[in-house]
Amino acid sequence: MRYFANTKEVDGYTVVIGFRAPPIDPVATSRVVDTVIEETTEYKAARDLSEKWSQLEKNRKGFILAARKTVAAKELASIQRSYLDTVDRQKETQKQLATHAPALKAKRKDLYQKNAVYFIPTGYEEISDKVFFENLQRLFSELKGNQFLTIHGDTITDHRGEHYWLKDEVCGWAEITVKELGEEIPTGSIRSDKLSKENIAEIHSQKELERISSLSEEQRKTEKESKLSRALSISAAKRSEYEIYGADNPLELAQKWYQDEVSKIETLYKLN
Repeated sequence: MRYFANTKEVDGYTVVIGFRAPPIDPVATSRVVDTVIEETTEYKAARDLSEKWSQLEKNRKGFILAARKTVAAKELASIQRSYLDTVDRQKETQKQLATHAPALKAKRKDLYQKNAVYFIPTGYEEISDKVFFENLQRLFSELKGNQFLTIHGDTITDHRGEHYWLKDEVCGWAEITVKELGEEIPTGSIRSDKLSKENIAEIHSQKELERISSLSEEQRKTEKESKLSRALSISAAKRSEYEIYGADNPLELAQKWYQDEVSKIETLYKLN
């Protein structure tokens, strides 16, 4: 028996996608079976019975011819007895052939599978070792949704499309997007959905600094002034809130909040 795995290429890996056998070439396979089956006991038994029936048929026709040429009653009666005996033996042989037919058919079917000649298009890999083939089947059945099995029996987790963040003490946070199957994830990196609130805050601050640093000096100045103006408006609103709440020294509280915001904005934009 021959063993096949269905495969496809993914980023340089030959991965298994199933175990369906390729299509059989019926003409080529039948030619092989026609030769091989001649050595089986089932075929030889059927051949012997067929030859026996053919010989009896030849005898039967011979008796018919002999009867046409015979005029003596005694000799004709002997021919008739031989003819009837031959017919009975033919019928018995025919029954034996019919009884033997299922075994011969089953043997041919078995040989057809064992000696199959396949059309092997792209996407089929023949596995010569039965134990290795069965191990591949087991590993394939155990795969999780984001895993692939290579034709060599290695399981690879598919991280393609996933986003990771890696922090460097000098350069800060760097985003890594996995693009290929089998691509290694750097040690210490964190998947996007596993980032802590602190990590997210640091990344957001870093991105904001990077955005601001890409602005021209004039753009940074304009943006800074806009944020200072907004902070002033918010502080005025906060003073009103503090007064409504009945807080002590609402003006001082609002001024304190505003001064803190000014300090943050000045630091962020690094402008005096």
